[in-house]
Amino acid sequence: MEDPFGIYKVILDVPYKFRAVVSPQITDMASKAIEIENIFNYRGLNSDNLVQEIPGSDIRPYVAGDSFHSINWKVSAKVGDIMVRVPDNMERQTVTMLLLADEKEEDKYTITALKRRDYFLEFIVSAAWYFASEDMPVKFIYPAGRISQFTVDSKKSFSEFYSIVADGIFYNSPGVYKDLKNTLNNQGKGVYGEDTWIVVTENPKENEEFCRIY
Repeated sequence: MEDPFGIYKVILDVPYKFRAVVSPQITDMASKAIEIENIFNYRGLNSDNLVQEIPGSDIRPYVAGDSFHSINWKVSAKVGDIMVRVPDNMERQTVTMLLLADEKEEDKYTITALKRRDYFLEFIVSAAWYFASEDMPVKFIYPAGRISQFTVDSKKSFSEFYSIVADGIFYNSPGVYKDLKNTLNNQGKGVYGEDTWIVVTENPKENEEFCRIY
């Protein structure tokens, strides 16, 4: 503090704590650990928003612009004209990605814990961006106080997920962490069927991988 004439100047130390929130970077770190070609299969959950065209059973004459892959050669040979299969819409498939955040609250503001959380979040948003860029739906299960879910299947939904996850992963009780672990233990049962699962563990124990694919 300084008086209006600049004669006196007083400096006081005022103890004050604040938390700076830094948004995670979007990098390619997740693509090095996750290969879409290796995990994409036909067992995952369906997306509510995305569909893909598949050859249907209905037949019509070929018109300019139709894919040559849609031509039904047997029918074409019988009728003497080029016939194509009319495409049907099929829901795209997805994988489930479970985010097992660290449950320890007592040391979450230490330098080690903050660096670990930064790495964890960077991997998550990079994975979400990777899937969104490939138009491949992925369902995230994560702690936001309670267990929450969010499906990323486009760049628009990625933006929504990014704003949620950047500073919204936490447990409001120890029981939520146990429930999340139980969700992992019950993967392959119930509504999750036979999904492909990617489990990301923020603070893996000895001999435990940071990213596991089931």
